[in-house]
Amino acid sequence: MNSNDPWRRLAEAARRAPDSRDVTAPHGFAARVAARALAADRRPPSFLAHFSLRASLRALGAAAALAVIAAGAGYPAALRLLSEAPAPELSLAGGIPAPANSPAAAAAPAQAPAGAESPAADAAPGEDPVTDLVNIVS
Repeated sequence: MNSNDPWRRLAEAARRAPDSRDVTAPHGFAARVAARALAADRRPPSFLAHFSLRASLRALGAAAALAVIAAGAGYPAALRLLSEAPAPELSLAGGIPAPANSPAAAAAPAQAPAGAESPAADAAPGEDPVTDLVNIVS
């Protein structure tokens, strides 16, 4: 860049200029600000502002009540799913057993004989939601 650039010379001159501005507040300024704050018109909020605040608080309460009711209604089913049923044994291939040399096959219990039915097979649909889910997935 050219050393005679007018912008550069102007910026350098501005950097060297002393700051002679008065930065103190005028006499009595703080007292005037405090007096205005205390004398402010303290009208109650308008009807629309008051109504919208009350309506939003009621809606918040109704939403919280509905959330508690929904959690309470789903609690027995969730408790039944988590406490009574053991974790289902699922394979990645949808019913195809894992290879014999895999860690999953080594940890799995021994297979039932070919003609034996599993205890979940005689359960009626709808009695055990976990079994129903396993049947849908596989």
